[in-house]
Amino acid sequence: MLPWFKSKHDKSASSNPVRTNMTEVPVDINLGIDFGSRYTKVCYRDIAQEMSKVVTFSEGKPSIDDTLIPSSILVRSDDFLYHPLTMKESKERYSSSDKCIDGIKVRLARIHSRDAYKSWGLSPVPLIQTPEDIQAICAYYLAGVINKSKKWIASMESESFRGRIVRWSANVGVPVEYYDSNAVGIFRDVLRVAWSMADLVDDETLSWADCKYFYIEGMKSTAEACDCHAMPEIMSAVMSFMTSGAVDEGNYAF
Repeated sequence: MLPWFKSKHDKSASSNPVRTNMTEVPVDINLGIDFGSRYTKVCYRDIAQEMSKVVTFSEGKPSIDDTLIPSSILVRSDDFLYHPLTMKESKERYSSSDKCIDGIKVRLARIHSRDAYKSWGLSPVPLIQTPEDIQAICAYYLAGVINKSKKWIASMESESFRGRIVRWSANVGVPVEYYDSNAVGIFRDVLRVAWSMADLVDDETLSWADCKYFYIEGMKSTAEACDCHAMPEIMSAVMSFMTSGAVDEGNYAF
C-alpha cells in the first residue's frame, strides 16, 4: 500500500490481503478489463483452473444493463464524482443536476489534442482543463471498476475463496494505434495509480479535490509494484482465446 494513502485514510488495504490460514493453495485471479470507448466490460480468470467468467454485477439473472459500465463519470453539482456505475445504476442514480464527463477513454488516448477537452454533447464538459485532470479522472474510474469487480467476484466465489489468499492481477486493453506511441506511457501511469487506489475508493462519491490529490501523490510514489498491465487490445483478445481451455491444437491466423 502506498504510504500517502495510509497517512490520509488510515486504512490497511492491499491488493493481496493476508489471511491467517496459510495452508490452502493461493488462488490467482486475473481481471480482463475492456476499457471501451463507450462502455467498459470485465471478465475474470482463475488461472490455475483455466476458467473464465464474465463479471455481471448481478446476484440474480444478469442483464446487459447490469453488466455494462458506461465509460464516463457522473459529477454532482458540488463537484463530487460518482463511483463508476453500471447502466442500471446510472438510470437509478442520475439527477437532472448531475453533469457528465463522457468518452474518458478516448479523451485519455487523445490527451494532447484539443478535442480531449471539448464538449461532445449539448452541455459543457465539467472539470477537465489539463492533461493531469483527464489522467486523474481515468485513474479514479479504473480504480472504481477494479474495486467493484473484486468485491463482486469475492461475493460470487466466496466458497472457493474461503480460507485462501487471493492474488489479484489485471490486464487493460489499449487501442493498438496508440500502443506504439507516447500514449501507452500515459495509460501505464494511469493504471499504476488506479491499481494503488482500487481498495480505497469504497465510498459512493469522491471530491474532485481528493481525486486530483490521489493522482498527484500516486504519480510521485514508486514504492509499490503494479499487477495491472496495459496490453494492445488485439493481444488481449488473442491471449484470452489461446488460454480459454477450449482451443484445439493447430495454427490460427488473426
